[in-house]
Order: sequence, then structure tokens, then C-alpha cells
Amino acid sequence: SMREIGAWVFDEAHCLSKWGHDFRPDYLYAARFVRELQGENTAPIVCVTATAKQEVRDEILQHFRDELGQELLVFDGHAPRANLTLKVEAVTKAEKLPRLRELVAAQLVADPTGSVLVYTATRGNADLTAKLLLEVGIEAAAFHAGLDAPLKKKVQEAFLHGQPRVVCATNAFGMGIDKPDIRLVVHFDLPGSLEAYVQEVGRAGRDGNPANALLLFV
Repeated sequence: SMREIGAWVFDEAHCLSKWGHDFRPDYLYAARFVRELQGENTAPIVCVTATAKQEVRDEILQHFRDELGQELLVFDGHAPRANLTLKVEAVTKAEKLPRLRELVAAQLVADPTGSVLVYTATRGNADLTAKLLLEVGIEAAAFHAGLDAPLKKKVQEAFLHGQPRVVCATNAFGMGIDKPDIRLVVHFDLPGSLEAYVQEVGRAGRDGNPANALLLFV
């Protein structure tokens, strides 16, 4: 016998919106599929995202209003992250790499167990920053879309288990990363958007303890 579908849940729901930093047109076909499968007796829709500015929210609500005639209720769970300290530091191009090395080394000494995440805009910079840190004895790994799937999985799982304590990554590193003890997030390059920045710094201090996010601005 067929099981009844009790609800349709869209995780990373900002992907439904062109205003979202990660718009995926394929998501828009999902509502049509639901309609074709269930007709007027559509099960409740649940949309979950940690990245939803007002335009994103409005567009998601309108989408399901138009496609399925459903009026979604909004539950805003955004709690202030008072444990995060956000800073921007102006550096010259020549100072940038040495300053990164300094920041990461100081953090690892200050907290012998917590981890560090370095975000870069390009694959090359992810490789470069990891190499620079390794050269001075800091165990670091690069992560980006250019790595093959088994290696990506290996780096991700190793980081989640605390070895290495530092990952230098592009924005490909994010989905499914819920490590509680990231004490420092450094943006080596400017993030692609304000939304991306908010999501990336939000990976720090998920255990509720103090954490820092620092953007190096040339």
C-alpha cells in the first residue's frame, strides 16, 4: 500500500529565491511536482533556511502561494549571536599572508582544542593559504570544488574530528558543516555577498562560547 506524504520539507530554502546567494532553478520544479502528485490535497510545506533576508522570505512565500495556493507561516528563529565578535582589519597586499599566519598561530595557541576556518575567494588561494600554514608547521588542509569527492569527504570528516584544526576553503565548504568549536573564521578575501558573509561567520562559535570573525581588507 502507498504511504501518505505528511509534509514536504525544503532545506536550504533560500535556493528557491533569485535573491538567495545560492539560487537553484531546479528547486522551482519541486512545487510543480508536488501539485501534479497531490493535486488540491497538498501536504503542508515546510521551508527551512538560516539565510533569508526580507526579499528571499517574500519570494518563497509568493512562490508557494502562486504554485500551490498555500499560505506559509513565518517562524523567525534568528537569535542574536552575542558570542561572536566581528572585525575588519585593513592590510596591504604584502601584509596579508604574514598576517593570516600570525592570526591562525595565535588562535591555536590561545585555544588548544578549537578550530579555525579560513575562507578564500578562489581555489588557488585556498591551496596557497593552506600551503603557507603548513610551511610554518601549522596543520592545515585546503578544501574547494576542484578536489575529487573522496578527498573532499576525507578533509571534511577529518576537520569535524579536529585533525586538522585548520581548513582553508572556498564557499564550497559549508553545506552540512556543523562543528561547534570553530573559534575563528578568517575571510582572506571579500566574500561574494553579504548573505554569504553572514552564513560563513555563522559557522563560528556554535557552542555558544566566544568566537571571532575577522575580514582582511586590502
